[in-house]
Amino acid sequence: MQGLQERRQSYRIPTGGEGQAATAVLFLNGGDAVPVEIVNYSGGGLLFRTGEALRVMLGDVIPKIEIQFAREHRMQFQGRVMRVQRQGEKLVCGVQFGKIAPHEIETPPEDGRDNHEVTEALRRKWLHKLHAAPVQHPQEAFESTLANLATECRWWFDEVLQELKRRAPKYPPKLVDEFVALCEWGEPALPPKPAWHGSRFRFISRLRKQPGKA
Repeated sequence: MQGLQERRQSYRIPTGGEGQAATAVLFLNGGDAVPVEIVNYSGGGLLFRTGEALRVMLGDVIPKIEIQFAREHRMQFQGRVMRVQRQGEKLVCGVQFGKIAPHEIETPPEDGRDNHEVTEALRRKWLHKLHAAPVQHPQEAFESTLANLATECRWWFDEVLQELKRRAPKYPPKLVDEFVALCEWGEPALPPKPAWHGSRFRFISRLRKQPGKA
């Protein structure tokens, strides 16, 4: 097996279950379109296998990777080959995502999740919100979170929500931590408090509005 240092630290969703992504197509520099089978995927990349005569080397850039999700939507990425392994007649490759196509591939965007430590209190907070969300459409409860996430991460948050739905009620701990970290990253910042917040000004103003008061 040949491999570079993989940077994927996020939870990896395995394929093969109901409602999960199963295939992708690689569009290579020569214009060839190569269908591959996804083994697992995450917000940072994917592992795939193929029986096609695919000629890739470590560090190669794949100009476009189109992933077909079971829920009838597609995403396109660029990727860099980080792992190449022969398994019998199959070739297994790990790819790290770059910016969403058609931009030139660059270092993946900074991951704001690194700034949020996942604590038990945060797990309880966000799981409580998840459990209160509509069962069929949990995204509705997290619209503000999605709006505040980086564009490159919104699709992944949606996939994490779907995976939580599939795995309920026995959530894998790493999946929960991925969900919580994304929620903390996308939580809208509270507006700054006025300078008079907490002073007697608000109390006096309320008293003056009461009937019969001067």
